[in-house]
Amino acid sequence: MRKLNCLNNNVLCALGLMLAILFPVLSWADGGGGGGGETTGGCRITVDSHIVQFSIYQPQIAGTTSFCNEIPETGSAILVFDYDGKTLRSMNVSFEVTKKSDGTRLYYQEPAAHPNGTVNATINFTEPGDYEAHVTLVHEGHTVDEHLPFSVGESRGPSISTYLVIGVVAFAVLYIFYLSNASFKAIVDRLLKKPS
Repeated sequence: MRKLNCLNNNVLCALGLMLAILFPVLSWADGGGGGGGETTGGCRITVDSHIVQFSIYQPQIAGTTSFCNEIPETGSAILVFDYDGKTLRSMNVSFEVTKKSDGTRLYYQEPAAHPNGTVNATINFTEPGDYEAHVTLVHEGHTVDEHLPFSVGESRGPSISTYLVIGVVAFAVLYIFYLSNASFKAIVDRLLKKPS
């Protein structure tokens, strides 16, 4: 029985190399959006060592897909704040959403304890632009405010990760075609002045 290895099967080797490169790159391209320490399904807001997960949904546009730093369109959106641990549930926390340019408040939840660890807000974003989600911890006379910027209805185009994935896939497809098509291989070798 003949063993398969890279010397015997260049196409198999190229596919393996493509998958080895592509899977880590795809994990960088999480659909949540830009910075702010995003995780799958939303962003993290760290408030005085406590973590709050922040996710945005537009079911009328994207079903159950969650967003973080970029909401695709204006209109109604559901914002969800989830506590990561149980400690924060007994503390008073307020939630606010403001327009970044002028500080206009679109949503405000008074400081209160949330024993279930979840706060939902439905907001109608009528204008595209930059906004901020604020989480404020009010505990024993100590106030800590953290915020996370996000945009609404401002498509900024594909991310660098998306371009990287496209580049890796295109290179892998061309390399496989190079290995499996003798006439294409001859043309490339001639262009690169590689002896056959």
